[in-house]
Amino acid sequence: MVMVYPDTCGTKQRPGCILTDRSDTTLINRDDLYIGAADSFVFKRESKIIVMGRQEVEATLDLTALGTAVIDTSGDFPVADTSRPVAGTTVINEGYIEVHTKHLFEKYKDLIQDPDHPDRPYKYLRIIVMNAGVNSQVINKGRIDVYFDHDQSNKSTVYVMALNGGKGSTLINYGSICFHGKGSVNTRMRGMATFGDNVNCINCGKMSVDVECLDDARLITTGGSRANIINDGIMDMKGPGRVIGMTRYGDSNLINNGMMNITTVDYPAASGIKKMCAGCAMFEPLNRSRTSIPPMINRGNILLKSESTGATPPDRLLLGMYIDIASADANRLKPSIINEGLIKIEENGPVKIKAAEAGFIFNQWANVPEDTLCHINIGKWKTTLRDFASEKNLFIGEGVSVNYGAAELVLVKDKKKEDDQGEVSVAAEALFCRLSEKLRYESENYGAIKVRAADPQTFETVRNTDSKTVLLKRKDEA
Repeated sequence: MVMVYPDTCGTKQRPGCILTDRSDTTLINRDDLYIGAADSFVFKRESKIIVMGRQEVEATLDLTALGTAVIDTSGDFPVADTSRPVAGTTVINEGYIEVHTKHLFEKYKDLIQDPDHPDRPYKYLRIIVMNAGVNSQVINKGRIDVYFDHDQSNKSTVYVMALNGGKGSTLINYGSICFHGKGSVNTRMRGMATFGDNVNCINCGKMSVDVECLDDARLITTGGSRANIINDGIMDMKGPGRVIGMTRYGDSNLINNGMMNITTVDYPAASGIKKMCAGCAMFEPLNRSRTSIPPMINRGNILLKSESTGATPPDRLLLGMYIDIASADANRLKPSIINEGLIKIEENGPVKIKAAEAGFIFNQWANVPEDTLCHINIGKWKTTLRDFASEKNLFIGEGVSVNYGAAELVLVKDKKKEDDQGEVSVAAEALFCRLSEKLRYESENYGAIKVRAADPQTFETVRNTDSKTVLLKRKDEA
């Protein structure tokens, strides 16, 4: 049975949320859905989570616009019945879904926890725009716009996920998913999100974030293993806090074939927020036991931008690929990184930040022994030729052993500097910048590194193995 709530989620001119509690069915929206009216159909959901090694239950106030849910309406307040899973559903949006947070938050704000009121009944307000259970498909072919227009001064968590699915599911965006607005200190958003194993998350369209104030934004994130996380389209993100393009947890593929623009900015001056800001395109937290880790691969174009006004926190990060060393297991996992595309960095503002094409950094909150040594394998790495030793923005990290045994440095001439570029150091010390002298650092098999021009038809590679320098010389020079 398909349940439709046209008068409790939206307006009478626009259909409201469309939910089904039947497995092996298809839901297609070709209409305009307006989500976020004060009388929207919301329900309580209880989820099991792991906190410090112990299982706990958290209650959230949820809303689903289009998808699957089994709701018990027999009590005073609707409750999601998680004991009755809905499986094998196909959920498709071919229309327009517009989401607002203002009216919902105003109605329920006294029931949602914040740092000053931890005993309130709901952990946060969560809106899942499109949702399905296990072995399902969630496909956006239309347009989804999310507006964080609630009071920016609030401290509660307001969380919106555009596409969500269970284990064995496929999530695909062919259209557009855009997050806008002022936001607040604990605003969170996900373009695609899942905790399930064996999931495909693929962006073939456009996904974007442009939010003034936020805690954590990720366009694709997975909590399970054996997943495929792939960007074949456009990802464009701008905001403070944590601004992350794609993440993986577990033995999953993480690949960018498209375009990713990541811009990290300061929190609004009036907010008084002093939290750490970190932007990255591809994120890998080494915090779980795994059997193997597929290479993290960029085949597209990644542009990293920092825009600061002078209030930038000194620990701000901006990375193309970010390996977060969050467990002592990191010393046996040996992740590999490959860049066959291009990663460019632009810093605008008075404060020099920690920025690089790839970074390997100890998690400041994790209990990781200081003698942990994370082994990083560098594969093919295409990059713009520059003074690596002084710019210090190719590879940065701490507590790592960098293995160059399979590395191939593919150098692109910077057209702006082509006339005055001489020999450039490609020594291990020039390619890698240490963030901490107290933590261990090693380089392995540097003698095996290969260096060549990206355009061998135009440039000849002149390499001096004694001085560990390289020069790209035009073949037509006299």
